[in-house]
Amino acid sequence: MTDYHARVAAHLSRYKEFHLGIRAGRSGQRAILPDEHRELNILPEYRRPFRRYTRANPLFRLAADFGDLESSQALCCNLFIPFVQEPARHEVLTRLLSGVRQPLARTGFDFSFGPATEDAFDFFCRLADGSEYYFDVKYAETWFGPAHQSGISVETLRAADRREIAGLVTGTVLKSPEVAKLIVLLKKLAFVASRPSAYLCCVYPAANGRLQEAINLLERSLYPAVRERLRPLPLEDLLMRLVDEAGGAGSPLGRYFARVRTKYVPSS
Repeated sequence: MTDYHARVAAHLSRYKEFHLGIRAGRSGQRAILPDEHRELNILPEYRRPFRRYTRANPLFRLAADFGDLESSQALCCNLFIPFVQEPARHEVLTRLLSGVRQPLARTGFDFSFGPATEDAFDFFCRLADGSEYYFDVKYAETWFGPAHQSGISVETLRAADRREIAGLVTGTVLKSPEVAKLIVLLKKLAFVASRPSAYLCCVYPAANGRLQEAINLLERSLYPAVRERLRPLPLEDLLMRLVDEAGGAGSPLGRYFARVRTKYVPSS
């Protein structure tokens, strides 16, 4: 366990006890909610709208670990549920993404683009101007992609995947063992690059050194035209910008995002 992961575990254990009123486990133990309380992983302001969303979208499934306070799916839902359920909030997100206040034409969680489990984005939105933003949200993971792919190498990829990825990065990267940290993001970038005015937004804590290393490697490895389609969004910075775009911590939505920050960003 890295120092970052130890700090996150301790922080969320305190959050579980003092904010949710559920007794924390032993020191160092992950903060996991009982099944009957996993909805508490959504902040109280949007639990009812989130419940409406899940009922209206039966294809959307909560992950088996949704009750874990380290759940990246829960983080994603807390970040974007205001914009999915409340059209009046759309301009907060669209200004942050595009610099222009405009409506969202479409939003949704868990957008699939291929047959594999990992061929999906955590959140998707299309702006009124036609630009598209596909989100990959990570919190306490050590790389972008499922754990079973940790030992993957370019030699084990299907020929089609190799051809797809070869157009994105240099040959040196394709031969590197570090490709294991990038392979899922590269497939997602290939999809994004095939669409006009589309961007891959990677949300992750900058304090999570493993994820930051993967992003740094990815940025160094991409051809310039592809790099323009990548939008790294460190969680700490994203939450500060959302508070500002919402009108500051004195506004209702600004206070909400400040509470999201309290939950997910350990104090130094």
